Amino acid sequence: SGRLLIIDLKAERLKRTTDKILQEKEKVLESVSIEKSKLINKLKETDTKLQKINNEKNWLETDFKQEKEAMEGKLHFAEKRVDELGQIMLETVKNSKRSQDEIVSLKKANASKESELKVIQLEQNKVSLNHEKQVSI
Repeated sequence: SGRLLIIDLKAERLKRTTDKILQEKEKVLESVSIEKSKLINKLKETDTKLQKINNEKNWLETDFKQEKEAMEGKLHFAEKRVDELGQIMLETVKNSKRSQDEIVSLKKANASKESELKVIQLEQNKVSLNHEKQVSI
């Protein structure tokens, strides 16, 4: 009967130890479950943030592409306009040279006509003088 009492006491102690271990196991499992939930939530938050970042990146890439295309269009237009203005300037220079040549030509013609006019005036003066001489004689 003493042995049975010792066995009962040992069994009781083993049961209490087992209960404590089971309680600790439950606490650990509950703690692990809470941590797992926290990690899952953090993972979801991180995934959401990553999705937002990707969306913004895509938006920025699209915006950049559109801006680049617009700038390339403006550059092409500006280059075309520079070419047009270059042609206009070239034509202006050619026209200016032509006008200068015409002015020089007109000045020469004018000088020639002035010389002819002076010759005619001199001849008229001669004729007038000769006529006056004859009248006075």
